[in-house]
Amino acid sequence: MLLADLPYWVSRVAWAVAIVAFALAFSWLLRRLSRQTASQTPGSTADLVRLRRRETAFTLLSTAVRYVLLVVAAATVVSIFVEDRLTAAASATLVVLIIAFSAQRLLQDFLAGVFILLENQYGVGDFIEVEPSKYAGVVEEVGFRTTVMRDLNGDLYFIPNGQIMAVKRSRRRYRTYTVELLVRDPERTRDAVRQIAGLAPVGGGRFLRAPEVGDEDQIENGLWRVLVHADVPPRMEWLAEDYLVAQLKRRLGEDLVADPIAMALDEAAVSRYRRTVVVR
Repeated sequence: MLLADLPYWVSRVAWAVAIVAFALAFSWLLRRLSRQTASQTPGSTADLVRLRRRETAFTLLSTAVRYVLLVVAAATVVSIFVEDRLTAAASATLVVLIIAFSAQRLLQDFLAGVFILLENQYGVGDFIEVEPSKYAGVVEEVGFRTTVMRDLNGDLYFIPNGQIMAVKRSRRRYRTYTVELLVRDPERTRDAVRQIAGLAPVGGGRFLRAPEVGDEDQIENGLWRVLVHADVPPRMEWLAEDYLVAQLKRRLGEDLVADPIAMALDEAAVSRYRRTVVVR
């Protein structure tokens, strides 16, 4: 009733301010919920997937609210000068369409973002590497126009979705390495691995699991095949391929029959590959 007594343009501005204030408060709430979700520690793989989807939904809604604010602002400006509601709505829509088509790059980024979300290519919390830029990091935010990533050094990357040609996503968010050794004395190998594990840096940006001995098979008299396992973050593969291999070679010396072989194979991928290959 109070707004009805005010001039037309004042009431329109008041309604626009109220809508914008509500949208901003809603966006702040979504971001707060997203941060709370990101701070939770998942207890299982199912919990991790559920948290990732929830955080992606929060960030997506927050991004959508910003675009709604843009549309509301455009509609309000038009409605101030055009009193007929139908004409005002049509004019506001026309303004938005003109802006969209005049900014083809923006439209391209928007459409690419829609397909990224529809195809579930990645979500918040995933570790990805994008082509052709080769940027890699944890996804902080997935929007309709841009994707925000943070690398392990803390640097942020704001990448327009239209510039992402391909995505490599780490399925388990870490690499499991197996180093295969051919040695003469397995006991000496176990001692060497224990020494390396005691010195190996363990943490988020280092070894996620310290090196440990796995299977031991005697190939023939005096010759053993020993497997050493270790987990490392993506982009930190050098910890297993270089550091761990170099430490094993230095400590085992002449006890090694051949150079260590470091492999990072996914069992699911290997199993599927085996089903598609017939060796003749």
